[in-house]
Amino acid sequence: MNTYQISKKFQTREDCINYLEKLRWGKKPICTYCGSNNTVSIESENRHKCYNCGTTFSVLIGTIFEASKLELPKFFMLISMMLSAKGGISASQLARDLGITLKSTWFCTMKVRCAMIETITDLHSVVEADESYLGGKPRKKSNYNLATLSASKMQTNRPQRGRGTDKVKVAGMIERD
Repeated sequence: MNTYQISKKFQTREDCINYLEKLRWGKKPICTYCGSNNTVSIESENRHKCYNCGTTFSVLIGTIFEASKLELPKFFMLISMMLSAKGGISASQLARDLGITLKSTWFCTMKVRCAMIETITDLHSVVEADESYLGGKPRKKSNYNLATLSASKMQTNRPQRGRGTDKVKVAGMIERD
């Protein structure tokens, strides 16, 4: 969806909430606290009541929109503009385009970025691991003559490799299946 379509489709808070409910639950709301589908809708507040645990909840509980004071249509536009900018977009540009403060924009963009991080860390079957040192070769190579230098001087004059360098250490793991 482009920015124009988002601005037309999500003009009010109710439009945004209806879309999020359809996306998150489908047809029947599920309690965000106990996971029960024994719920009833409270029409006036866009909330739902769970008969098992007795709490009321909305679709915003447990999402990046939960405690935000930013209106949902503006939040949806912010996400759309962040994702559609090919080389990224600055928080100050978003603040100017949406008419909100820089602090609010920065906070909301960080919420979106943190929500996009995958935290899957369980590796079960065959795991492959490797490490490497990133960085270029040392700029100045030592000129040393094996016949004339002693063993101690030869060690200090040689360009260091591996763990003896100031290169960045990188380790990677991947599950085969």
